[in-house]
Amino acid sequence: MKTKSTFDLIWKLFVCVAACGLQAHGAAANRERLPMDSGWQFALGDACDQRKDFDYATLLFSFAKAGSGDGPASPRFDDRTWRTLDLPHDWAVELPFDAKGDANHGSKAIGRFFPENSVGWYRKTFTIPKEDFSRRIGIDFDGVFRDSVVWVNGFYLGTERSGYSSFHYDLTNYLDYGGANVVVVRVNATIGEGWFYEGAGIYRHVWLTKTGPLHVAQDGTFVTSTVEDASVAHPDAVVTALVTIENDSDQDARFVLDEEIENTLSGLTSLIEPLLIVFLGVVVGGIVICMFLPIFKLSDLVSGKH
Repeated sequence: MKTKSTFDLIWKLFVCVAACGLQAHGAAANRERLPMDSGWQFALGDACDQRKDFDYATLLFSFAKAGSGDGPASPRFDDRTWRTLDLPHDWAVELPFDAKGDANHGSKAIGRFFPENSVGWYRKTFTIPKEDFSRRIGIDFDGVFRDSVVWVNGFYLGTERSGYSSFHYDLTNYLDYGGANVVVVRVNATIGEGWFYEGAGIYRHVWLTKTGPLHVAQDGTFVTSTVEDASVAHPDAVVTALVTIENDSDQDARFVLDEEIENTLSGLTSLIEPLLIVFLGVVVGGIVICMFLPIFKLSDLVSGKH
């Protein structure tokens, strides 16, 4: 699309929380995205022998009852002898080459013939201030290879089979605010997904996300563009923004959603005066989808009509 290569459209969405019982004071209403890459404990487990896998999943109710994670998944597990490292991390690249090794792991000693090298455990202790009690707290994984299982404070959060999908878990209801919290990830890289070197472990960044009860949903902004007439030399395009707002409070909330569009031309430092759109709405204990109807053309931005 020619217009896409010519123009740089930057969308900035701001949620302003107002009256109706839901209050926002300073940073408490803002989204924070904090790095969680430093200070992890790591050890290899075992894909076949539970004893070598730190007796994981040996308790009767390890998955049947909430908060019953066992082995390294328990917050009481002692990981002081484990290796301390920072993410991103790939333990496969550290392994020796072997003729029986999986070619998709670079012929490293990992895979079905090497259960002792195919499972990795990660643990991290972190604190959440008491002042964050009214906020929503989540954790984002950009990529874990592969078949990852995640717990926090012994509570099972979920499983992500793919090593190429980012994923998010809500931690809010499982945290000790003002105290120590432990997030645990078990990674099983026995099976590959591609025909190229894939590695093993938490090989991308991890983030801690904090929002107010009223917030733009995780991955809740979706922008599309449609070319009106592709047969002309410089076609116009219509841009549409779709935003999902979540209200996790037990009270109704009134909000204002500001959409700002900035346009720059290649080689120019000045910005065209942005087009501002304001949407006013009410969320009642759930999700509302706000649709901005297409009301402008890229050519209008260039000519200064908006």
